[in-house]
Amino acid sequence: MEVLNEVVSCGQVSSITFLLYEICITFDEEVNSIWSKPRHSWIKWQFIFIRYFALIAQITNRTIESAVISDVNSLAARPLKAWFVCQVFIGYVLMVAVEVMLMARVFALYRRSLWVGLAFVALIFGETVAVLTGVLLTLPDQSYNIGNLLARNPDSFIYFGSAAAVSQFTIIALTLAKYKSALQDGWGKTPIVSLLIRDGTAAFFILFITSTLTVLGTIKHNEYAPIGNSWFLSIVSSAGCRLIINMEHLSIPGYHPFIMASKLPSILSATEEEIQLLLAAQCHIGTKNCDKQMEPYVWKRRADGIHLINIGKTWEKLVFAARIIAAVENPNDVCVISARPYGHRAVLKFAANTGAQAIAGRFTPGSFTNYITRSFKEPRLIVVTDPRVDHQAIREASYVNIPVIALCDTDAPLKFVDVAIPTNNKTRHSIGLIWWLLAREVLRLRGTIPRTPDGWNVMVDMFFYRDPEEVEKQQQEEAAARVAAQQGEGEAQVTEWDVGGGQPGGINPALAQEGGALDWAADTTAGPSDWAAEPSGTSGWGQEGAGNSGWD
Repeated sequence: MEVLNEVVSCGQVSSITFLLYEICITFDEEVNSIWSKPRHSWIKWQFIFIRYFALIAQITNRTIESAVISDVNSLAARPLKAWFVCQVFIGYVLMVAVEVMLMARVFALYRRSLWVGLAFVALIFGETVAVLTGVLLTLPDQSYNIGNLLARNPDSFIYFGSAAAVSQFTIIALTLAKYKSALQDGWGKTPIVSLLIRDGTAAFFILFITSTLTVLGTIKHNEYAPIGNSWFLSIVSSAGCRLIINMEHLSIPGYHPFIMASKLPSILSATEEEIQLLLAAQCHIGTKNCDKQMEPYVWKRRADGIHLINIGKTWEKLVFAARIIAAVENPNDVCVISARPYGHRAVLKFAANTGAQAIAGRFTPGSFTNYITRSFKEPRLIVVTDPRVDHQAIREASYVNIPVIALCDTDAPLKFVDVAIPTNNKTRHSIGLIWWLLAREVLRLRGTIPRTPDGWNVMVDMFFYRDPEEVEKQQQEEAAARVAAQQGEGEAQVTEWDVGGGQPGGINPALAQEGGALDWAADTTAGPSDWAAEPSGTSGWGQEGAGNSGWD
C-alpha cells in the first residue's frame, strides 16, 4: 500500500507540474489575448474556468488524499462517497466546457444552423444523463475504503467516458464534412477554416485518447487508474486553453495565412513591415511543380496549380542563414554566387556591404577544386541564388565539404543543400529583397548596424536587377538633362549684360530701341568698300590737312 501510495502521489504531482508549466509558457499570451477582453466576454471567463478550475481541482484532490492517508482511522464511507461523486463531476464539467467551445466553432462553420445547434444540445443533454445514470447505478455497489481511494476510479467514469466519446465523434464528423464542402466551394483554405480544422482534429485525438484510457483503466480496475484521471484533467485543461489562444491569434494585427507561429525570439521575429515587403515582392509565389523535400515549406496549392510558400518559414530560415553567415570569423570566407542574371547585382551589393566574395555570372568549373586555375577559392561557406542554375558550384562544394545555403523555390532540388531558404527565386524583386534582408540581418547580428527601422540607410532598390537597356536609356536621359542645364546656364550668362552705364565709346540705348534713329543695315559711306583700293584725295593720312578736317 505504501508503494502504491508513493506511485500515485508521484503521478499526480507530475500532472500538476505539467499544468503549471503549461500556464507559465503561455502566460504572456494569456495576459495579452485574454485579460484584455471586456468583463462580459464569455470567452474570457471560459478560458479562466478551463485553466484554473482544473488546477484548483488537482491541488484539492492531492491535498485531500494526503490528509486521508495520514489519518486512515478517521476514514468513513460517506465522505468517500461524496468525494467519488465530486471526482466524476469535476471531469464531466471540465470536458463539457471544452466540448462547448468546439461545438461553438462547428456551429459557426455551419452558419448557426438550427439542426446543428439542436444536435449539440442533445449531445450535452445525453452526457449529463449518462453521468447521472452512472452515479446512481454504481454508488450503491461501490466499496469505499483506503484501497479504493488510491487504486480505483469511480465506476461512473465508464458511462461518462462513453457519452463523451460519442460527442467527440459527432463533432469531428461534422467538422470534416464541412471542410470537404468548403474545399469544393473554394474557401476551405481561408485562415479561420484552416485553424478550425487543424485545432479541431488535434483536440479530437487528444480528448478521445485521454477519455478512452480513463475508461479502460476504470473497467479493468487498474491500480494506477487515478494517475490517468489526474493527467486527464491536466491534458483536457491544456487542450482547451490552447484552442482559445490559437483562435485569438487571428485577431493579431498583421496576421496572414502564410505566416506560421514563429519559434524565434521576439527580437528576431518578423515585423509587420517585413512581412508586407515579402508579400509585395511576391516571395510567397512558388511554381506549379513541387519537390518532395520542399513540401514542408509549402502552405497550400492554388486553384491554378501554383504552390504558395509559407512566409513564416521563409523568415525563420533567413534568420537561421544570417546567424550562420555571421558566425564566420572572416567575412571574406563567405562566397555568394548567382549565375541567374536577376541575382548579379544582388550578390555584388551583398558582398560590398558584408565583405564577402561575389561570383556574379558564369561559375568557372574548378573554382573550388582545381587550385591551378586563376579563379581558385577556398571559402568556408557559399550562398547560391538557385540550386538548379548554380548546380556546378554546389557540386564542387560537396567535393570539398563546403556548407551550402541556397534560395530555393518549390521546384528546387535540395541535393547537397544544407540550409534552404524557401522563397521565389525567379523574379528580380523577390531575389533582390531576400538578399537585402539577408545582408541587413547579418550586419545586425555582427553589431555593425542597430536593430532599428532606420538603422541601415541602404535602400532595397539597390539590390534589384536593372535591365541594361533601361540603364542605357536612363543614362541618355541624364546626359540630355545635363546638356540642357548647361545650355540654360550659357543663355543666362549671355543675357546678363550691363547696359545701364554710359561708358566712353558705348551705344546710346535710346538708339537701339524700337523706332530708334540708328540704322545698322545702312551703308555708312558712299565710297568704295575695298580697303586695298587707292585712297581718295580727301582721305589720305599723309596728305596735308585741309581747312575742314577738324584736327585744328
